Amino acid sequence: MIAIGARVPQEDAEFISQLKIEGATTPSDKVRIIIAEARRRHQGSNNYDACLDQVNSLLAATNSMLRHAELETRSHSELMARTLDWLPDLVAYLLSSKQKMVNGDRDEMTSLEEDVADRVFRLIESVMQLGVTRYCSCYDKNLVTNRMAPILDLARVIDSTRVNLKKGE
Repeated sequence: MIAIGARVPQEDAEFISQLKIEGATTPSDKVRIIIAEARRRHQGSNNYDACLDQVNSLLAATNSMLRHAELETRSHSELMARTLDWLPDLVAYLLSSKQKMVNGDRDEMTSLEEDVADRVFRLIESVMQLGVTRYCSCYDKNLVTNRMAPILDLARVIDSTRVNLKKGE
């Protein structure tokens, strides 16, 4: 071990002293764990699984708070659950795809775009499934139904444009 001394502002020193990190009680313990976490993030930045673990870790407290609030209010939002389930995959995929962006290769960028589209359209399909019944499993039972009409109108316009384009081919 090498001793490293550092001067930090008073507010950072107070933050570290109040920070709760499992397995760390002293400021030195906490700084070591913070450095180890930063190293894991840096080393795993091109690895999807590592990025997924990081994103899930970042969202864990939010997910837990949401579930606790739902327990307390005896409510559930399938929209919130599906979004929190979907989001880590997209973010982890983008974080782990930096090399495709750096290379600037058109085929890799096209592949990246296709993979992102797959993920985005999975969410769209999942949300649209909530509109199958009049009342969805959301805090506001009419939430999806109220927002579905403009989406369906847009889909009809897109569909009629596609049909007209095919006729003109």
